[in-house]
Amino acid sequence: MLRKNKSVWLVLLAVLLIVFCGVRLYRVQAAQKNYINSNVPTLFFHGWGSSYRAERQIANYAKNKGVTNTIIRADVSAKGEVELIGNMKKNARNPIVEVNYQDNKNANYNEDAKWMKNVVVALQKKYGIKKFNVVGHSMENMSIMFYLLNYGGDKNLPQIQKQVDIAGHFNGILGMDDKLGESKLDKNGKPNVFSDKWA
Repeated sequence: MLRKNKSVWLVLLAVLLIVFCGVRLYRVQAAQKNYINSNVPTLFFHGWGSSYRAERQIANYAKNKGVTNTIIRADVSAKGEVELIGNMKKNARNPIVEVNYQDNKNANYNEDAKWMKNVVVALQKKYGIKKFNVVGHSMENMSIMFYLLNYGGDKNLPQIQKQVDIAGHFNGILGMDDKLGESKLDKNGKPNVFSDKWA
């Protein structure tokens, strides 16, 4: 009797496992139909004082939903040296690169842009990328903007395809380099105040 009950439980467990795996596979395949499947990497840039850990939740969410099958990290030293951690295979689907600036409070945007370029060049050398997408949060949107200003026209570099800016402070930061009501837009949308950081 005990042996018979054990067999019933094992069969039931096997059936549940098969159903669970089937549902999971169905969800992943259904999710993949809703997304562009590409080998173009998306670089995630964290905000001021943060790290790649701030990017983890959204990157892991994308992986769990079947949007990507690859997440790697690009550690950038305070001198701008890049170490790629992980591996991006040729058949990687919508790979994500979590960019991690070790000097995460550097407000020299031209230097941040150079570090971003170093990441792009490292990916180009190792994986042969020709284009990429970017997602920036807070201050690291400045890395992206200054990258575009300083290197966007360089045809020897991979080109940005899509850009998402989250909480970018393009109009300054109240209390730091902007005062409430100081910046106004003219009828063409041009601001009356420009930061000297853009010079």
